[in-house]
Amino acid sequence: MRSCAKAERAVGVRCMLDTNILVSAALFPQSLCAAAYMRAVAPPFEGVVCGYILEELRRVFLLKFPHRLEAYAGFVGLLLQAVEVVATPPEGAYAERERQLGDIKDRPILRAALAANVAFLITGDKGFLLSPLQKPKMLSAAEFLRLGC
Repeated sequence: MRSCAKAERAVGVRCMLDTNILVSAALFPQSLCAAAYMRAVAPPFEGVVCGYILEELRRVFLLKFPHRLEAYAGFVGLLLQAVEVVATPPEGAYAERERQLGDIKDRPILRAALAANVAFLITGDKGFLLSPLQKPKMLSAAEFLRLGC
């Protein structure tokens, strides 16, 4: 796992933001998730999302929050200026690690995180948080905010 050591700061510590963090940040700008999002896109961190996460974010808003599409549009406009969008590798690219996740819908996010070489995956998803995977390090919004960097 990459640390927040001084040598790392020049390069930036890459953090992938999961869909649930982004939904909460968009809907509740004063929330813990919004604070984690803001920290992840500022030095010494570099925020990362993948195409799969962006599509999932869109689906969540269309299905669960159709009355908040204006908030979605504004948030995504800012998000795309603040993060790097990476590709989602095809199935099987990291088959052994993927099998360590119970929910197959989480696997594209894991593949993208591994391909993008992120240090942290910031998520509220118990499937990620309870997984045995060590790289990337799975952190809740609160855990990420407690990091000493």
